[in-house]
Amino acid sequence: MDTNRIPRLEHRGGPKPGERVWTLVKAGRRRDCELRFQGESYGWECQLFVDGELRQVWRFPLHQGAVTEAEVQRRRFLREGWTASGDEKFGGVEV
Repeated sequence: MDTNRIPRLEHRGGPKPGERVWTLVKAGRRRDCELRFQGESYGWECQLFVDGELRQVWRFPLHQGAVTEAEVQRRRFLREGWTASGDEKFGGVEV
């Protein structure tokens, strides 16, 4: 056994599931926004996925901060011509 080897950290149960708050589409492309709770000491994340790949993350101590950021991003993309895909959790994020 190699005693100098650093143990690999493993997350039990795989990645934490996210709460999808909106999905927007434009010209065959897709953007999804999910909120994820990462624990009391870390807080909430607002995650932006582009065509299924994680592209950007904003971190907040409270859920409301992540909800507000999700709505800010949704409004920005709507101004840029993106449209709701019809499978949004709610018609925009409640702020």
